[in-house]
Amino acid sequence: MSYSRSSALTVSAPTAAGAVRGHLRQFLHAFAGAAASIKQGDGFKATTQQGPVASKTQLDRVLGYIESGKQEGARIVTGGSRAEGLGYFIKSTIFVDVKLDTKIVREEIFGPIGVVSKFKTEEEALEAAT
Repeated sequence: MSYSRSSALTVSAPTAAGAVRGHLRQFLHAFAGAAASIKQGDGFKATTQQGPVASKTQLDRVLGYIESGKQEGARIVTGGSRAEGLGYFIKSTIFVDVKLDTKIVREEIFGPIGVVSKFKTEEEALEAAT
C-alpha cells in the first residue's frame, strides 16, 4: 500500500479491499499494521510515504468522510483522526464492517482512508467488485 508522496505529485492508494469471512482477521491485522506504520511528513523528502492533504478544505472533507463512516455503522480499525503537528495530515484510516451502500464506499475520497468489506464467498466479493 502506498499513499501520495505529496498532495500533487503521486497518488497510488487502493481505497477498497474485500476479504472472505475466514480470512478477514488475518487480512485486517496486516492491512491495519501497514497503514499505521506509514511515515507521514514532507512530501518532497524521499523517506516520506504520505504527505498532507492539499488544503484545509480537503482536510475538512476527509474528516467529514470519517465521521460519515462512523455514523453509517462502519468500525475504525486504525486511524480515524487528524494527525498531530503542523500541516493537513490525517492518520491513515481503515474501516471495516462497511455496508456497500455507504458514502465511504460509493464516493472517491482523495484521502488516506481504506475500506474493507467482508464477504461470505469469493463469488460474492467478485460480484461486488464489478
